[in-house]
Amino acid sequence: MKKLHIAATDETPEVHFDPHDGSILLRGTSMPEDPLGFYEPLESWMTEFVESDPGIVDAEIHLTYFNSTSAKRIFHLLLQLEDIKFGGGKVHVVWKYNDGDELMQMKGEEIADMLEIPVKLVKAE
Repeated sequence: MKKLHIAATDETPEVHFDPHDGSILLRGTSMPEDPLGFYEPLESWMTEFVESDPGIVDAEIHLTYFNSTSAKRIFHLLLQLEDIKFGGGKVHVVWKYNDGDELMQMKGEEIADMLEIPVKLVKAE
């Protein structure tokens, strides 16, 4: 399985998924013109990753903005990580938000409440 890296743009986040060390990173802004086109490869990669039984996953989400369509796709990616936990693996999710960004902090709290994996909210430095 290969790493997946996509550079950030004004409309899409940086993506760095590494199956070798179990790291997952989404950072930046997510409001792609074609959300399905952007997130479908990420979801396919995640499905293959989960099926590989990675054991330990460290995910970091640090978004400064995302639209409602992106929210659904991001939540779906995180839901897939639950399968790792249910299979006996360890999943650590860190949701970072910028100082003073109450909206992104609140979104992180909402997502944490809906998942059955621990989500640690951290103010970015």
